[in-house]
Amino acid sequence: MKLNLRSKRKKRLPASFKESLLRSVYPNVTWSMDFMHDTLENGKSMRSLNIIDDFNREIFNITIDNSLPSTRVVLQLEH
Repeated sequence: MKLNLRSKRKKRLPASFKESLLRSVYPNVTWSMDFMHDTLENGKSMRSLNIIDDFNREIFNITIDNSLPSTRVVLQLEH
């Protein structure tokens, strides 16, 4: 139909410099926290909270439940 519409150009973002991640030198200095989600065969969903030491990849805590509200996550982090 040859409509006279202007095409919008994408704005370029300034180049960002990638910084390498810091590695922990001793155990119990930094931890990683990850949430996982899966569905069971009967259709129920389950979630897990994993807390891992970054130095030796030792698992501190795995919490599995149908739902993980923020109050429960805070309790696990304080524990």
